[in-house]
Amino acid sequence: MTSRTDFSRVRFGLMLLLLNALLAGPAAMAAGRLDPLFGIGGRQVIAFDEAPNFGDRGHAIVAQADERLVLVGSVQTENNRLSLGATRLLPNGQVDTSFGSFQGRLVLRDAAGQYLVPLAAAVQADNRIVVSGARYPVQPVGIDGGPEGIPASIEWFVLRLQANGSGLDSSFGSGGIVLLDFGRNQEYGTAVAIQSDGRILVAGQLDSVLINPRMALTRLLASGALDTSFAGGDGLYDDSFSAAYDRSTASRVLLQSDGRILLGGTARKIASPFDEDMALVRLLANGAVDSSFGNLSAGRSIVDFSIAGLPRDDRIHALAYRPPLISDTSRRIVIGGQVEPGAGPQLAGLAVLTYGGQLDPGFSGDGKLEFSSGFDNSQSGVYTISLERIDPTLLETSDRITFGGILPNVVAPACFLGRITYSGALDIGFNGGGLLSIRTSPASVKDECRDGVRRGERYFLVGTNAINMTMTGDDFVAFAVLTGSFLFRDGFEAGAN
Repeated sequence: MTSRTDFSRVRFGLMLLLLNALLAGPAAMAAGRLDPLFGIGGRQVIAFDEAPNFGDRGHAIVAQADERLVLVGSVQTENNRLSLGATRLLPNGQVDTSFGSFQGRLVLRDAAGQYLVPLAAAVQADNRIVVSGARYPVQPVGIDGGPEGIPASIEWFVLRLQANGSGLDSSFGSGGIVLLDFGRNQEYGTAVAIQSDGRILVAGQLDSVLINPRMALTRLLASGALDTSFAGGDGLYDDSFSAAYDRSTASRVLLQSDGRILLGGTARKIASPFDEDMALVRLLANGAVDSSFGNLSAGRSIVDFSIAGLPRDDRIHALAYRPPLISDTSRRIVIGGQVEPGAGPQLAGLAVLTYGGQLDPGFSGDGKLEFSSGFDNSQSGVYTISLERIDPTLLETSDRITFGGILPNVVAPACFLGRITYSGALDIGFNGGGLLSIRTSPASVKDECRDGVRRGERYFLVGTNAINMTMTGDDFVAFAVLTGSFLFRDGFEAGAN
C-alpha cells in the first residue's frame, strides 16, 4: 500500500521537474544536441600544422577552475618527430590566445630530440597541468589508443606545465619533467589523478622482454619526487592481476570520494591470447590492496563479456564512481571500454559494479551492456563517463549515466555521446533516442574522441579529426553537447583522462 508520504514525495518531485523545465527553457529541451554557441555549430578544430608535417592528435581534455578547457595531445614536428601539443579554449569554444607561446598553442619538443606521446592529463588546484605518457627514442608505429608497434625502449614521463601554457614548470622534477625508471625497458604512463593534498597518482604499464606486462601505479609528491610512503615503501604498486592471468595493463585511475583508489585496465587469461577481460584493482589510500573489494580475489574484480565458446577481448577505457546519495545509500562503480568479439563489428561496452566489486544485476539484467553501430571499427569503445542525477530527493530511477567515445557510421569512425538509466535503458529524452553521433563535417574520414569532461549543462569531447582530400592531415577536435538542466543536479566525473 502506498503511503501519503510517498504520494507527497512524488508530487514534490514532479513539481521540481516542472519548475526546472520552465527555468531551463530550450537548454533542457535540447539535451543531446550540439551546443550552437560553442565554436562553429558545437565543433572546434585546432590545427597546429607544424610544417611540413600535419599530424596532430588530441588525447586528453581537462577543465581549469575558470572553466577554460585545456586540450593535450601529440603534434608532429620536424623530421616526423612527435612532440607535446596543448591549447586552451574559452567557454565559447574559441582558442584562448593568452595561452601558450603562439596563437593560443604550445608545442613542447623533447630536449634530447626524442618522441613525446602524451596520453593523459590532470589539473591541479592552482591550474597547473600535469601530463603523463610515453617517451620514445624512435618513431612509434601507432599512438591513438596507446603505444603500438613499440620500439625496444620506452620511458615513462610525467611533466607539469604552467597554468597559462607558457612552458614547463621548473619547480617540478628536473626542469619540469620526471622520467620514471622501475627497471624495465618499456614503461609508460596512461592516466593521472591529483589528490586533494597535491600528491599525484600516475597509472601505467611496465614491460620487458623477459617479464610480461604488468599494470602499475605510482605516487609522486607535488615536487615530482617519488612518494616512498606509497605501496609498501617503494612508491610503486605493480601487479600481473592474478594467478589466472599472465599479463595486465592499466589505462585509468580514479580517486573515490572515500580516499580509496580504483585502477582499471585489461588482464589476459593465461595461454589465451584472444581472451582479455576488463580488470579492476582497488587500493587503500596508502597503496595497499583493499581486501574488501573484488569478485575474483581480494582487491580484484574482472568483467568478462565472453559468451560460451566465443572468447572476447574486453578493455577498460573509462571509470566513474557514484558515492552514496541522500535517498539511496548504495554506491556504484561504472566502467566503459571495448568488447572485441574477434569477428564482426567491435562493440562498445559498459558495466556497473557494486561498491564491493560485484556486477550489479539491476543494470541490464547481468550488470553488463554492449552495443554497436553495426559498422566495424577497431577503435570503437567508451572512453569517457559521467554520472549525474536529476534530484537527490527523487527515486533512483532519476539517475543517469552519460558516456561517449567512438562508434563508426556508414561513412567513417565518428564520435558519440549517449545517456542511459541505471537499469541500462537508453534515455529517450537525450537526442530523442539516447545516442548522438557526431562528425566534424560530411568530408570527415575520421572523428575519434578519446576523452571527455562534463561541466554544468555541457559535455565536452576531445579527439582527432581528418578531412578527406586536404593537406591539413589530422587535427585536434572538440565538441560541446548540451546535457539539459536539472535542479539540484550533482555530477560525479570520471577521475582520469
